[in-house]
Amino acid sequence: MTKRVFDWSEIRRYLPTKIALSERLPPGIRGELLRPKVALAMPKGAGYVGTYAPIQLKLDPASGLTLDDLDFVVTSGAAGGMVSRSQERSAVASRPTVLLLHGYQPGVHVLEVRHHGSGVVLARRKFTVTDQWADDVNGPNLWFSGTVDTPTVAPTWGGGPGTAQNFATVPATGTRRIAVVFVDTSDQRYTTDAPTLAGFQARWQQNAFTGVVGADGVSRSTAAFYGEVSYGNLTVTGTVFSTVVNLPNGWSSYFQIDPRNNMWQAKNEFVNQVVTQANSQSTTANPFNLTGFDMVVCVTQAVTPATGAARVAWPYGGYGVSAATTFGTVSGRGISMPNEWGDGSANDQGGGRTIFQTLAHEMGHTLNLPDLYAPTVAGRNVGGWDPMDAERPFPHFTLAHRMMLGWIPASWLRLYNFQALGTAVDETITLAPIEAGAPPAGRFGGAEIRVGDGRNYYLEYRIGQAAQIGDRALPTPSRVLLTDVSQPPDPPVIARPTIILVAQHADDQGAVLGAGNLYHEVDRTSPTFPTDFQVDVVAIDGTKADVRIRIEIIDPVAIQELGQELFDLIEKDDRKKIVLNFDTVEFLSSAALGKLITFEKKAKRTGAQMILTNISPEIYQVFAITNLDKLFKIKDSEADALAVL
Repeated sequence: MTKRVFDWSEIRRYLPTKIALSERLPPGIRGELLRPKVALAMPKGAGYVGTYAPIQLKLDPASGLTLDDLDFVVTSGAAGGMVSRSQERSAVASRPTVLLLHGYQPGVHVLEVRHHGSGVVLARRKFTVTDQWADDVNGPNLWFSGTVDTPTVAPTWGGGPGTAQNFATVPATGTRRIAVVFVDTSDQRYTTDAPTLAGFQARWQQNAFTGVVGADGVSRSTAAFYGEVSYGNLTVTGTVFSTVVNLPNGWSSYFQIDPRNNMWQAKNEFVNQVVTQANSQSTTANPFNLTGFDMVVCVTQAVTPATGAARVAWPYGGYGVSAATTFGTVSGRGISMPNEWGDGSANDQGGGRTIFQTLAHEMGHTLNLPDLYAPTVAGRNVGGWDPMDAERPFPHFTLAHRMMLGWIPASWLRLYNFQALGTAVDETITLAPIEAGAPPAGRFGGAEIRVGDGRNYYLEYRIGQAAQIGDRALPTPSRVLLTDVSQPPDPPVIARPTIILVAQHADDQGAVLGAGNLYHEVDRTSPTFPTDFQVDVVAIDGTKADVRIRIEIIDPVAIQELGQELFDLIEKDDRKKIVLNFDTVEFLSSAALGKLITFEKKAKRTGAQMILTNISPEIYQVFAITNLDKLFKIKDSEADALAVL
């Protein structure tokens, strides 16, 4: 049979306006009519699963076709992908651009362009989907449909100058479901011995969810830790899958050396590759459905060659997960950890850390918390006071992190705003242990000291509770902890983590304070310069800490006048014997102390004798810490001083 070919110009005379089917058309023209030229400029190379790429269409102007006349169909369905009609503003009607959304199944797929009215295929092109991502630095773009419940990291801790700046910027409340998946590569598979593999999976089930009973009889798990530290605001549940995900390629396809620590780490798209392969292995009898999980923990099998060093993937958390599967889109966050972590084997790189401890740290990354151990700030990294620095002691999160995660309400805090204060403050507050939850009436869970917009100090009383598993091995138990938190718009003057300890000065004990200890600083961020800030821990009894907080707004003119009055005793009055009684002095600012030191030097030069008396224990501590008790002569009373003079 000879096929009749019609010239397009012949067909056009039947079409006074746009393409339209007409009963007047000769037989056979109807099908040929709907085959105008539709050219597709397909993306070059294979598309990575879950990504998108533009396709430019060229429509024959004579056809009268527009984008609305076309349907786009991937013949393999969601496995191959779909097409989005999203248009850029610069799109030209005759050359519209659509987006090819790559599906979850690696392989060759077919895209058809069909006429909307008749279903006649106007163009057909093949495209390839792959699960191999070559760029080790930059991750791929991603597409999704529907609503994805992922918190956005706030650039600041919110609030204005009159309110606390830290509440629920990356909230983590409700339930987080974790899928624990065992993963290997073609270089070395997991054991085929069923009891051994079941033992691996049981170990992770216990560490993550049900609990590992230690020699002390206490059961510990990552789930129990988060329930405890969040005051019940975050529940962790999950499933350990029995089927191993067998990645098709060798180790180096999925892992690379991290130059920061020279350890193997999973590449950016590793977790998405695991999800895609798990979907490929899924069967009706043994489905591998990862939808509904908020996190995917990939437990990797190390590669141990006959000669040379073993390849073990260092734990990393916070990977983005967005992959389409047969069951729907899997979205959330991912973690990679080695199966050998904490097992005491030759491939155990944990250094004594357990799965439940390190999983708690890596899960922190999936909740948008950064590491606190880098950059290093000498003497000021928080160490064992927060698991985002050191998880092995199994500490609770610092007050600032608990606030950021939405676990502490504003009502628990006492707020001091430096910028809004116009008068001096001297008050004693009582802090309840932050581990104990809501503070009793008349007490606080912590205090926020505003230094500048985005810069805050936080006070909290830390003492592990008998019924808890965290904060049981603090660096120093039963202490008031002061942390320094910097977020935009505060411009940090040093390379530093978000949360560090306050600096220690010559006249104080720094960030970790016991009873009788103090922290003192001259705050130069206040509009009224300078502002002396001091924290004194008055008492600690294991159930509470009494903390005195003083903010002294210093008038530079008053300090200058005080200094001049002292100098006049020598320069004008020619006094040779001087007794300064500190009986009414409750606070000694650094500026006033500076004038006192200068006065002592002037006295020595003129041969005058000066003795200080009636100094309170708090003020005397300032002299002792700075060794000024050796510079000045100090007596208990005026009578004692006069007896010497």
